[in-house]
Amino acid sequence: MDTGQPGWTFAPLVLGSGAVPVVTDRAVAHAAPELAMLSVLSHGRGALGAEVAMAALSVVPELEEDTAMLYYDLIQSAVSAAVQRKLEELMRIEGYEFQSEILRNNFAKGRAEGQAEGRAEGQAEGRAEGQAEGRAEGQAEALLCVLAARGLDVSPSQRARILSCTTPPTLETWIRRAVQIDHVDDLFT
Repeated sequence: MDTGQPGWTFAPLVLGSGAVPVVTDRAVAHAAPELAMLSVLSHGRGALGAEVAMAALSVVPELEEDTAMLYYDLIQSAVSAAVQRKLEELMRIEGYEFQSEILRNNFAKGRAEGQAEGRAEGQAEGRAEGQAEGRAEGQAEALLCVLAARGLDVSPSQRARILSCTTPPTLETWIRRAVQIDHVDDLFT
């Protein structure tokens, strides 16, 4: 990219997912939480998605509450639906319990809301729609957390656009962009 200054060009270095290590070892995740998160973002939808996510999740209770919520939300948005189901299954099998009260409450609240919606709807289609809406709301909130953590100012119209989006793939794209952009407007291009 031309910077406008003679002889000064900018060429960003871009890492593909192949350059990011697959972190499945919890000790490695604890030693480098940010690397564990990059691993989830890069490999969370792959064959080792559940193992990568569990390694990253093992770090969450040790983090400050705001960071823990951000990481938890990013992990949830970075893995496939199949991996999300497997994570829930693994957590039940391992008796996994979040150490952070807010994560424990949010996980329980999300489960209770999903069950209540499912009972109220009475149909698999209704449950799927309710879960998709809840997932979209969670992704939108996670996106706003990422932007806030990066110190990016979100205008009321941008906030409204983010919160009104109900398309999980769009929200996932925005979340991935949010870690790289310098201005919130860049999120939508």
